[in-house]
Amino acid sequence: MAKVLIKGKMKIIKLKHSEIDFEKYDKTLLECKWARVYAMSWYLDIVSPNWELLCDEDYNIVMPLPKKKKFGIPYLIQPMFCQQLGVFAKTEIDKNQIENFYKKLGYYFVIIHGNSFDSMIFSEDKLKPNYFISSKNFEEQQKLFSKNTIRNLKKADSFNHKIITIEIQEYFNFLTKEASNIYNEKLQNALRKIVKKSLDLGYGKLLATTVENEVSSVVFILDFNNRIYYLAPASSQKGKEARSMMFIINDLIKTSIEQGKIFDFEGSSLEGVERFYKSFGASCEYYGIFKKIL
Repeated sequence: MAKVLIKGKMKIIKLKHSEIDFEKYDKTLLECKWARVYAMSWYLDIVSPNWELLCDEDYNIVMPLPKKKKFGIPYLIQPMFCQQLGVFAKTEIDKNQIENFYKKLGYYFVIIHGNSFDSMIFSEDKLKPNYFISSKNFEEQQKLFSKNTIRNLKKADSFNHKIITIEIQEYFNFLTKEASNIYNEKLQNALRKIVKKSLDLGYGKLLATTVENEVSSVVFILDFNNRIYYLAPASSQKGKEARSMMFIINDLIKTSIEQGKIFDFEGSSLEGVERFYKSFGASCEYYGIFKKIL
């Protein structure tokens, strides 16, 4: 039975997975201006099969809860391949409403990520960066590229790259061969489920660059709610030499701008990765890390 948690005039309801109205829930996500693909029910069903939900009575405000159990004790932990969750709503909500939801996380152990909108409730030391490009003109965006990026793109052009779509098996064969130190078997198994489902739903695409008819880099992209996510990239040694990943990123930025969408790098606070994203003139937004350990 759903638990009703009353806070002021707003009733916050906690629902088990079996009690969630997924149609209403997803509708809220699709109407939310700061929605993230990671919070869609189909995505959560893969990365956190037993997720639960905090919501108001009409699903106008929702907060997915990535629940797991250890020794029979429930806890919340941010899943793999799931950068941002937090509070989502059909219309803009205020700081007090967001805080009410976070205060209702009744678990002894919680480590979850919020999103760029509900980051307003977090102190600066609890924030993590995410880099993105939101531009209306590709030529203007190119002016923000670093000198080093411009040089690398010129080098990439000299290799006569082509961008193609590839099948799931070819993508994972490439990850196994060229990036098994990053994507181990456990990560690949989880990623494979996300890729397959997103392709079935029409949100996902697997892209590759070729040099001399040989695949030199691959990337998985998700296109959701006017946002293109750059996920799980990898390059071969030849691809690194040919700057293949920079070539494909440049093309994705151009495509995103032409379609009026945000290009989301999906991270990162790692210095080298952060510098790489900034080199394309990316802007920064922040999301919070919520921790509670009793």
